[in-house]
Amino acid sequence: MTHRQLPLVLFCGGGSGGHLTPGLAVADELQRGDAPPEILFLTGDRPVERRMMAAEPFPHRAFPLGSLRRTVTSLPAARGFAGTFRAARDAASGRPAVAVGTGGYASVPGVLGAKSAGAAVVLLEVNAVPGRATRALRSLAEAIVSDVPVRLPASLPAEERRSLLILGGSQGAASLDAAVPAAAAALREELRGWTVRHQCGTDAATIAAAYGAAGVTAEVAPFFPNAASRLAAATLAIVRGGAVTLAEAEALGAPIVVVPHPRAPDDHQTANARRLAERSDRCRVVTDDGRLAESLAKALHPWLTAPPPRRPAPGSTAAADAAALIRAELRRLSG
Repeated sequence: MTHRQLPLVLFCGGGSGGHLTPGLAVADELQRGDAPPEILFLTGDRPVERRMMAAEPFPHRAFPLGSLRRTVTSLPAARGFAGTFRAARDAASGRPAVAVGTGGYASVPGVLGAKSAGAAVVLLEVNAVPGRATRALRSLAEAIVSDVPVRLPASLPAEERRSLLILGGSQGAASLDAAVPAAAAALREELRGWTVRHQCGTDAATIAAAYGAAGVTAEVAPFFPNAASRLAAATLAIVRGGAVTLAEAEALGAPIVVVPHPRAPDDHQTANARRLAERSDRCRVVTDDGRLAESLAKALHPWLTAPPPRRPAPGSTAAADAAALIRAELRRLSG
């Protein structure tokens, strides 16, 4: 008797946490119910990708990928592109398969390889401005999902009393590492009784010393493993403008000051932040420039003196909706 392979959902992407978390949220949904498909993640091999996927139950293969320029100029990256293409093609061959592009250049070779084997393509594009990978792959896609699949813990921690969270993204943010301690020094009176929890870049000791010199109680670490739980517990937060972080903050009702990354491709973080600020009075947008510390102090001051109550948004169905769409594609391919 011939063994029949399970239908496959291949998640392709990476480069940052924001290019993995939506896919993980959808993968979680696909595991619910009867006859879940086989799942495989194909990503780049940056530390953030390896760190995140090491904590997940899903099979994962990593390849040395980066930018288009790196693929053209670097032999290991070119081999990584070819290896990802082959891995996706081989995994998808001979069975119903859907390739889910989660964004970032790392999504391109996997989607192309799976498509060459007859897989359907679904793209997750969560930013207000479509990314370059989406623009390159959209002509191959059966569907593009623009809502943000949010992955919140099943049980959220209780909100802490007077805590300020700083999330510079999955790889830290140098300008925030310099500006937030300076803003805290200017707000030392307002921050009495508060605890700052700062996810930084690489120089945690220097940043912790800056808070100490300002007389501000702070926890400083290079990486917080569960940003959503941290957001749930925080009274206020300072974040970058990644679509996933903003969607989590909105779902949790967390008041946030958003500092879009000034070099984000196509300035998509500013577009993300403005889109949220237009519909939420719990989102303030600050420009990352030479006056960042002063701007942060001005934005934070009224909230430190009178923190706004949380107002969680209605439960998001984006992950369930994307999973339903993928299941429909698998049924179509199964005939």
